[in-house]
Amino acid sequence: MLCSTSEGFPNSVLEAMAAARPIVATRVGGIPDAVRDGATGILVPPADPEALGAALQRVLESPGRAQMLGAAARAQARAEFHEDQVLERLYAWYESLAPRPVEA
Repeated sequence: MLCSTSEGFPNSVLEAMAAARPIVATRVGGIPDAVRDGATGILVPPADPEALGAALQRVLESPGRAQMLGAAARAQARAEFHEDQVLERLYAWYESLAPRPVEA
C-alpha cells in the first residue's frame, strides 16, 4: 500500500510488483504509469481514506484476486521495468538525440 498525496515514480511500487505483491496505491505522480488499475493493482484517489480502506478490504477478503493481481504485477514489472528493458529504451532514446555524422 502506498497512500501518497504526491509522488514521483516510486521504487517501492516497482519492488512490490517484482515481489508479486498486489498494489493498492493512490493515483498520483508516476504511480499510474506503473500500476494498471484493476489488472496489477488498485488505484484510488489521493486523500480519500474511505476508498483506500475499501480497496484494502477487497484485496484482503479475496486472496485469489490478490494473488492474481500480484502475479500480473510481477509479469508487468519484468516486461516493462527490468533493467534490460529500461536500458534498451534509454539507449534508443539517447541514440535518437545524438547528432548523425554528416556525410561528405
